[in-house]
Amino acid sequence: MKLVLDANILFSALIKDSLTSGLLFREDLELYAPEFMIKEFMRYEKMILEKTHRSVGEYIELVHILKEVIVTVPKGEFSDFLEEARKISPDKDDFMYFALALKLGCDIWSNDKKLKEQNKVKIYSTIELLEFLRKTLDNDDEPELRSEFIKKMKKIMKQKHMPRKEFYKNID
Repeated sequence: MKLVLDANILFSALIKDSLTSGLLFREDLELYAPEFMIKEFMRYEKMILEKTHRSVGEYIELVHILKEVIVTVPKGEFSDFLEEARKISPDKDDFMYFALALKLGCDIWSNDKKLKEQNKVKIYSTIELLEFLRKTLDNDDEPELRSEFIKKMKKIMKQKHMPRKEFYKNID
């Protein structure tokens, strides 16, 4: 299932080890995000570190893992849909997610209820996405949703971490 990922989902997954975290690593989900989202995420590094009690090295490694499971798409690749997205987005700050969803012909994963105040693009909350997956897919592995995230985090903690300067050089 192809989905555009809203920033609030990413922040939720990083701030606490949750069901959302596990869903990010499901192989049956293809996750996309506008390229700016990773940069926005980087602006909140200090807040994320404080709330998660992760080290800078763990944070850097986590961003690299997320870049493996989330395809970031440059604005130029969906710019033809920006005008339509501005018209349908109930929140003027979220039109880029709509533009990307229109380009890809897919839905958006967001817990922002306001985004549902339109009928052009389907919006799934985390709970709705989980319910959809339960109904439509073979989900014998549901308890593994969180464990996959935990395994990846344990692996991060055992590895040596990329120096901060090198990380920021390679983030774009």
